[in-house]
Amino acid sequence: MFFWRKKEEDSRGRRKGEEAEAIAVRYLKRRGYEIIVRNFRVRGGEIDIIALKKGVLVFVEVRSREGGSLVSAAESVTPRKVQRIKRAAKLYLAKHPKALERFSVRFDVVTLDGDRVTHHEDCFSFD
Repeated sequence: MFFWRKKEEDSRGRRKGEEAEAIAVRYLKRRGYEIIVRNFRVRGGEIDIIALKKGVLVFVEVRSREGGSLVSAAESVTPRKVQRIKRAAKLYLAKHPKALERFSVRFDVVTLDGDRVTHHEDCFSFD
């Protein structure tokens, strides 16, 4: 295997991820969500989209799979990934403590399987 092929694959995957997130942002905006932050990154975790709708602060994970993939986009949200999202959300809330006073919190997943976009609301909690 050539060393530059991996870098090329990583770059292609990152572009596809960015495209999927852009689709998810448009989808959420059309449904009345206000996008607060995109790609909130902390050591050990990331949240793709943080949005607000009707007094709810929503942490959104975006997952995509091309048609014909063996695993659906929803199935690709592993327990380890959930823990990383929760960790990042806790750190976001620690930086913005007033958010918990003003809003309830929810974790959603937006999946893109081929051309199909699905919004899964309230997928997991902090417990």
